[in-house]
Amino acid sequence: MAVKRTRQKGGTVVTVEEFLSLDRPKGDLVLKIGREQVSVTSLDRIYWPDEKLTKFDLLSYYLKVADYIMPFLQDRPAILQRYPRGIKAPMFFQQDLDSAPEFIKTARLTNQEGRELDYGVYSTVGSLVHFVTLGTIEQHPWHSTTKHLDKPDWIAIDLDPKRAPWENVLQVALVVKEVADEIGLEVFPKT
Repeated sequence: MAVKRTRQKGGTVVTVEEFLSLDRPKGDLVLKIGREQVSVTSLDRIYWPDEKLTKFDLLSYYLKVADYIMPFLQDRPAILQRYPRGIKAPMFFQQDLDSAPEFIKTARLTNQEGRELDYGVYSTVGSLVHFVTLGTIEQHPWHSTTKHLDKPDWIAIDLDPKRAPWENVLQVALVVKEVADEIGLEVFPKT
């Protein structure tokens, strides 16, 4: 089944600059990003209760860093790790989009179980903002682009410390760096 295309909600349209200048907005707006108009909803929803940070704060962050991260997201299918009610509420992973606005590109791919899934694809800052509006706090792009799905162009070595002391995590990271240097791979820490 193809992705159902949805209409963006109406409302007050603001530019990125106007959005970033807002002081604790509430409710919903329409964000104009280039030629795309992206509905951003529940801007006052608290995502980090201890710090009192909202969905607006998260969207503002991603808008400010978009030029830096879009090259690493561009044309990659997205695995959405969604926290629609904030980090202290249940989260879920979404790979199969059942609906999306017209400007969201999708890629129909077959998973390991043979199921066809419609992945959202990072294609513009508007697509990133849309995924964040859905509650995607962290971005999980595929390691390959839609043009070369079977040829990843980077690898992530995920060091989840669980209960290990931080010093151990740092030691493992340094060993990973040593091995990468020995085989000629350029590495960068990512948090």
